[in-house]
Amino acid sequence: MSATQLTGTDRRHAAEAPSGHEVTVRGARKRYGAVEALAGVDLDIEAGRFMVLLGPSGSGKSTLIRGIAGIERFDSGSIHFGAVPVSDGRRSLPAERRDLAMVFQDYALWPHLTVQQNVAYALRRRRIAAAAARIRVLETLERVGLAAKVDNYPNELSGGQQQRVALARALVGRPALLLFDEPLSNLDADLRERLRVEISTLTRESGATTLYITHDQAEAFALADEVGVLRNGRLEQRGAPEEIFRHPATPFVARFTGLAGSFTGHSVGDLGGYSRVRVGEHELLGKTTGTVSAGTAVDLLIRPTATTLHETRSDQNDVTTMAAIVIDVAYRGRGYEHVVECSAGRLAAVFDLRAWTRGTRCSITIDPDGCMVFPSGDGSQN
Repeated sequence: MSATQLTGTDRRHAAEAPSGHEVTVRGARKRYGAVEALAGVDLDIEAGRFMVLLGPSGSGKSTLIRGIAGIERFDSGSIHFGAVPVSDGRRSLPAERRDLAMVFQDYALWPHLTVQQNVAYALRRRRIAAAAARIRVLETLERVGLAAKVDNYPNELSGGQQQRVALARALVGRPALLLFDEPLSNLDADLRERLRVEISTLTRESGATTLYITHDQAEAFALADEVGVLRNGRLEQRGAPEEIFRHPATPFVARFTGLAGSFTGHSVGDLGGYSRVRVGEHELLGKTTGTVSAGTAVDLLIRPTATTLHETRSDQNDVTTMAAIVIDVAYRGRGYEHVVECSAGRLAAVFDLRAWTRGTRCSITIDPDGCMVFPSGDGSQN
């Protein structure tokens, strides 16, 4: 939509959109007794960008986002919003002075306040005239599809509606930083997808910088301008979703962002950025992030997108094709996912538009561009 096509409300929102915080975290450390939740994390988020932190439970995601929010204090390290020191070990700005808002997994609504009152509560410290505040609240509720629910209480709403109230409450103050702590994990699949689109659209329209945490790689890739993968309190890799998926820096990143399976073998040489891997009686190809010496024990990690099923073929001894047998099949709406067994091992999530009958003998082709080769035993497990 061009500027000349904007409605009056849209022009007002564009004019009042915040300049998002540029967030800089350096050396963030936090322990809970013997548990090291953060182990010296450095993080940079450009103003106005949508960053997603992805990782399993216990990786440090919630500790990091709560520290940025001012709910927790790091044991050491610093946080800056632009040139402003927010927390540096000697001082820490209280959460209400950080010009941010946070959306929680459990909604965190006041049960005794109506929808309108819950959203208006976020403006109490904004020194906005009552009439202007009411207009802003009603406009925000309309934008999240709750204009008809202004007088309802939280217990009269569905889970998705409650999360929309929480989203409206975060947006209404037009903060410079929006934080999301796994906001969709309590919702069913269809509602998660619809709310994901709304979060993506409305937060980008707001102009705020956004930091969102999740353990769901599909959600992370769908939302993010940039993804950071956390493991054991450390930032393992960061980059665009495509970069994380196509060029994982470590076996952990590759595994956590989705594999059909892995084969163990040994390298028998390089071939222009690919490593030839001997797995049992077969030689397969996979991309390498560096040089893997011949004879090195390696793991060949295989994306689901690298696998294709065929009728039994006569060329099963080439570097991409092996004989296989279908072990299981599951309907996924857009098609079918299969589990197949071959001489090198088992692969799951092998997609095809048609269902292959259990027990069918077939061939499976493995695309080298969807395979990654890493030395074995370097901490690839979750």
